Amino acid sequence: MEKKILLVDDDKELCELYKTILTAEGFIVEVADNGETALSEIMKQKPDLVILDIMMPKIHGIDTLDILKATPETKEIKVIILSALSDQKMIDRAKDFGAVDYIVKSQVDMATVIERIRQALK
Repeated sequence: MEKKILLVDDDKELCELYKTILTAEGFIVEVADNGETALSEIMKQKPDLVILDIMMPKIHGIDTLDILKATPETKEIKVIILSALSDQKMIDRAKDFGAVDYIVKSQVDMATVIERIRQALK
């Protein structure tokens, strides 16, 4: 069965790139461009995994993660943070809020991202 991923990032070009590559890898990929839309889509779609940026309009990524994990219907959904922020305090905070992984955009290639997505979905 294909796994459903919701990619949440306000960078439209990055979203299109990731959506194209992850779809080619066999995932069903939907996109949201802010935390508010993401929360609505998560409630509707119940994805297997959310890939979430931190710096976003409307609702900050960490706040989105906090709401997601505090909501009984969505608390079991796995979340990977994919962010430009490499600050260790932010990484620790995201993991404390329930992220299963934290990927710094500038420090990984696409093959590594795909592998970490597969690991999270096991």
